[in-house]
Amino acid sequence: MTPVSVSAVILAGGKGTRLRPVVSDRPKPLALVAGRSFLEHILNRLRHDGFGEAVLCVGYMADMVEAMLGPRNQGVRLHYSRENIPLDTAGAFRHALPHFSGSHILGLNGDTFIDTSYAHFVAQAIRVDADAVLGIVWSDDAGSYGRVLRDDAGTVVTFAEKGEAGSGWVNAGVYLFRRQMLVDLPTGPLSLERHVLPQLAASGRLASVALECAFIDIGTPESYARAQALPQFILGKHRSVSEE
Repeated sequence: MTPVSVSAVILAGGKGTRLRPVVSDRPKPLALVAGRSFLEHILNRLRHDGFGEAVLCVGYMADMVEAMLGPRNQGVRLHYSRENIPLDTAGAFRHALPHFSGSHILGLNGDTFIDTSYAHFVAQAIRVDADAVLGIVWSDDAGSYGRVLRDDAGTVVTFAEKGEAGSGWVNAGVYLFRRQMLVDLPTGPLSLERHVLPQLAASGRLASVALECAFIDIGTPESYARAQALPQFILGKHRSVSEE
């Protein structure tokens, strides 16, 4: 069996337009939660889960991201994949290919956080024979996220980016991709949620892992306020490097 190596890649290049009314001086992943940037909480969890390196996909206010996080943060060595034009989510992952050599990537949204082990998700997802595996959580407000319908085996039947109200399984912003799947994508701007994931689902190449954990996102003023009110979900299990 071919050895599996996994590289962590974080999307951190969006403008965060919806969050602008409450966070206007920095890119969304640098928004402060419990006294630290949201990205630092993600990096801290990655370190505790055994990831010593990560690639940050940066675009909007990239200079600020690099200046604030530096070449190493929370014990994680950082590499920066800069976008000269906005590449959207799938385009950003593909653009980052030269910065890592893993056979798979752990892809993370820079504005969502799952209160569980990334390593545990990878261990579950790596056993699934699929080009992409999506971490999902149950939400009473599924209409605000990418709604996922799956069969009994966990194969995703349909993926719809935001829409129908009600409860259901939603995209938790954590993925395991085969490197070759990203290589095969066209270069340039491309949406993961609107194009790639629906196409993978339609061809039976998108699987899912159900996660029983707290899920936090900071994409809107309302969800950002909820994250501020629940910092224990982020900080409760692990201290940051500077506190150890």
